Amino acid sequence: MRPFDANDYRSRVLGPIHARGGVEYSDPFEVYDIPLDEAATLADTAVAAQIDAVWAFWQRSRDHPRYRGVILGLLTHHDELSEALRTRASRTELAERVRLARSEREGERFKTLDAAAARLVERFGGLPEDKIAGLRAIAAAAGVSDAEFEARIAHHKRLGAGAPASTGRRQVPAEVFRQVRADLEELGRIVGEDAPRSLFELLGISPGADRETIRAVREETAARNRARRPDRRRALIDDLLAAVTTLLVDGDPEAYLDALAAAAAQVLRPRLKAALLVEDRLTPDDARTLVKLARDEGLDPARATALVRSLAREEGLDEAAGAAARGGAAEPRTQPRPAAPVTSTPTPAPTPRTEPRPLPAPTPRVEPRPPARPGPGTTGARPGHPGWQEVLAQARAALEAGTPIAASDGRALAQELAGGALPPIRQLGEEIEAAVRRSIEWWAQLVRAVADGRLEQASRLAESLARTGRDVPGPEGAELAEVTARIEERLRQAAELVASAPAGGPSERAAVALAALELVTDSVAARALLAESLAPPSALAVTRGSGAVEVRWAPSPTPGVRYRVTRIGADGSARTVGSTEATYIEDGGVRAGADLPGYEVRAGVGDIWSRPAVWPQVVEPEPEPPAVPVAEPAADPAERPAAGALAEPPVSPATATDPDAGADDDERTRLLTRTPADALEPARDLAVVAGRLRWVWPDGCTEVFVVWRPDAPPIAANDPAAQSRKVTNTRYELDDGFALPAARPLHVAVFGCLRDPAGRLVVASLAAAPARRYLPARDRL
Repeated sequence: MRPFDANDYRSRVLGPIHARGGVEYSDPFEVYDIPLDEAATLADTAVAAQIDAVWAFWQRSRDHPRYRGVILGLLTHHDELSEALRTRASRTELAERVRLARSEREGERFKTLDAAAARLVERFGGLPEDKIAGLRAIAAAAGVSDAEFEARIAHHKRLGAGAPASTGRRQVPAEVFRQVRADLEELGRIVGEDAPRSLFELLGISPGADRETIRAVREETAARNRARRPDRRRALIDDLLAAVTTLLVDGDPEAYLDALAAAAAQVLRPRLKAALLVEDRLTPDDARTLVKLARDEGLDPARATALVRSLAREEGLDEAAGAAARGGAAEPRTQPRPAAPVTSTPTPAPTPRTEPRPLPAPTPRVEPRPPARPGPGTTGARPGHPGWQEVLAQARAALEAGTPIAASDGRALAQELAGGALPPIRQLGEEIEAAVRRSIEWWAQLVRAVADGRLEQASRLAESLARTGRDVPGPEGAELAEVTARIEERLRQAAELVASAPAGGPSERAAVALAALELVTDSVAARALLAESLAPPSALAVTRGSGAVEVRWAPSPTPGVRYRVTRIGADGSARTVGSTEATYIEDGGVRAGADLPGYEVRAGVGDIWSRPAVWPQVVEPEPEPPAVPVAEPAADPAERPAAGALAEPPVSPATATDPDAGADDDERTRLLTRTPADALEPARDLAVVAGRLRWVWPDGCTEVFVVWRPDAPPIAANDPAAQSRKVTNTRYELDDGFALPAARPLHVAVFGCLRDPAGRLVVASLAAAPARRYLPARDRL
């Protein structure tokens, strides 16, 4: 067993565990880096020393920006993971079980590759060279390395290449194509829309347009882009327009389309194989779907059809190739449509970026029908019977009244009276289908909200359904009126509980709030009552133990709480140590010999937290008035809130809403003190996109603090009544933004950070005009 090395352990052990999804997909021997083959020969003392070294490393690394989650999971399961390793007898027994589990896991990794290779050998008598790349992609998706792949197929016969003849065109380098696709996807994330799948779609022109058209549109797009303010979006578009010049204007557009076709083939092959697995043939419907997928990947109709025909021939389906050609001609498409990225996988994937299938028209109610079908364009009216225009007007009125099912019945009758689907009838049909689809989506959200107890949100969804789709049945035939009545009853019960809260001790009021939250988990009134009544812990004590700082406290009198411990640095920065239900925690993130930092401990239920218990408790003299006003003049543009921020002026100590009734002016003055990080420009363009908070980073800033609270804008980055999280630009890119808690309403602020010469984090104060955003009770999250 090798001596423990932190860097080696992080890359060789922790990285793979994190990639597989955490401790649940590993075993104790891997977790503690103990060789499986030496389980019976290692001394118990050596194993114990290794376990202790790994545990100490976890404690030191619990705030690691990438591995924090997996390390906290490992710390949680430390006792049960290490127990069976400490004695030779139990270690040997565990080794046999782990060896068997690893063997089964390895077999699963190669299962898909072996099945695909066996099928090729059965069809061709070996592995054709032009199929090796596809096999390699299947292996990579299953986590098989190149070396393992070559060893796995080494015993199969390799056949000569059967690749299609070369076009003679110079190919677009793979790294250039990947960079263009990555820039397009990043542009989609920035603007909050589906990413363009090709440079043609970026320009808004059809694939295969001539060079003069491409050049003219490129110049027009570049002129518009120069009018934008300098930011990441403008820089991305500049890079993409440079790629347009290189690949489509100066280069060969057909070569770029060839690269698009190769990328689309990686997406279509699994879908084609899935269709063949089910039907043993490629049906016309499947062929049309594949052609549409190819076009959604950025191909023109002719090239999309040719690609599907080629893939069908690869599978020996000449008849399907003809079906693909027919399918491609069946769906004309006049303009490119923005599309989201698609990742190639060896298993069937959901159809990307396709429009929802039209819902089948509900069975029409029995209505009197004319005895004969009128010809197209005629009114179809008989004496005593309305014409199709009048029936269509009634159907539209039913749609506007929030009954799309009734409107669908009327539209069907109007179509029969008119003798065909005339343009007004088709338009109304599309609107009805959109209303029904939207109602079904709202029903799904409503069912989830009711199941989770989020009844205030469910009530709002029910109101939306009542306005636009009250006759659309829910899952298993649920009626909106009945569901709404049950929601309102529970809301009424929760409101009565909150209103009956005693005026006495906080424990009794907290019990009432918890009872109300049992009924309605998102009750704003109950949450406010609980936040007001949560009693903080007391008797906070901090001592230095062996290898870690021990933080202990007396429990909160409120039952059922958990505790969040925050380390306060000398510069005022706050870092969460962890959450626990116990009344102590060990902080392994303080260097040996360093001065003890400050600590805050809050009691909480869910995402609601009490006032903090603070260590050390410092009694300071009455503060002098601050030398710098908190509310800066708004005349300086650098001090104004950024676009997307709240319009209200910065919060001053005198006007800030602070639920901590015990916090004094001294503390607030400390929170608002200017820092060197105030020189940073504020973050810009705060927005909620795809369920995540996003912003434009200030120049020279790689770390920010995101701070939020439900009742008022945060006073500062270390506002004791708020919750906060440090976010690095690397973590931001990996997560495509920052995931906020689901509670609404929410006040959010982003404070920029700098590192001083000693490497300590310095956070901007409120005087720096941080970017702020108010998320109301209803938003797109």
